[in-house]
Amino acid sequence: MTATIVPAATLHRQQPDLILMLAPGGLIAHVVRRTDAGDQLQCHTRVRALDWWDGQPVRVCQLCAAGAVPAGVLGRYWRPEPAELAAVHLHAAWQINAAAADRIQQIRTQALQDGSGLVLAESLPEYREARGLGAAPISPAHRNGHLVGAVLSAAAPTPVHTVNDDHADALAADARRLQFEQLAASSRGRRDELWAARAASKARR
Repeated sequence: MTATIVPAATLHRQQPDLILMLAPGGLIAHVVRRTDAGDQLQCHTRVRALDWWDGQPVRVCQLCAAGAVPAGVLGRYWRPEPAELAAVHLHAAWQINAAAADRIQQIRTQALQDGSGLVLAESLPEYREARGLGAAPISPAHRNGHLVGAVLSAAAPTPVHTVNDDHADALAADARRLQFEQLAASSRGRRDELWAARAASKARR
């Protein structure tokens, strides 16, 4: 019996000779076997637009993982490491986060284009029910209301920032500061040279 989730990194670590392909969506990898009839997916599922797996922390198709277990092996063969499982979960969550943010942004753009983004959200039964505001409609002139466009902006997930991202941002900021300091020093040097040249010219006169 294989693990519930088999990370692609686990399969590659234990059977590096197997070929892995990434399915559309970037969340599942399939095992490809070379046969006399050509390359075939282990699970025989008809998936198109496959891309090469290049180390992405994704899970392997359950059917592919089960079919890739060597004959005669019993028990939990794959035994993924905690870090391999954790990487798969983080990758999946961040992919969903990014997809949701993009989709909500598309909805907000459409709402602004057709004018519905300027509707008062409190005037909509769906919004009032979700916010526990009761069934009584609220006047569109209600001062404390929220426009639908603003509600959609607030509903979009915020971008994921990892420790590495923050570190990269800090390094970039340091690099920009250093570049500015070097430019300022160079400007001061040219200015001093100009003043020295002018002073020398006046002295010769």
